[in-house]
Amino acid sequence: MARLSHRGERILVPLLVTPEVLSGLRRAVYRKRVTAEHGESARVLFEKTSVALHDLLGLAESAWGLGKSLNAASLHDMFYLALAEREECDLWTGDKRLIGLLDSRFPRVKYLGDLSLDDQPA
Repeated sequence: MARLSHRGERILVPLLVTPEVLSGLRRAVYRKRVTAEHGESARVLFEKTSVALHDLLGLAESAWGLGKSLNAASLHDMFYLALAEREECDLWTGDKRLIGLLDSRFPRVKYLGDLSLDDQPA
């Protein structure tokens, strides 16, 4: 999110992003993949990142349909995909598994690892 914000991109996310991001950060600290200090710094950076939060209820039907059509076991990622489809914008993800699940029907799904901090705002 910080890399996209650095580029000047408007960031849209479903409301579930906050518990997902914070849980992931806490898990990384707990499993000692990052130090407690790095986890805290990432939390503060996340909370300072300007995002447009979107209600889940307006996305539920689309997320359900996407999960069904993609045979997804969980709908978390489908809410992000539903929001990107509704807003006709790119979906940036660091989840290679998700990218592998999607097919040519979703050409606007992009891998965050391909985004450079040197990229200019779109």
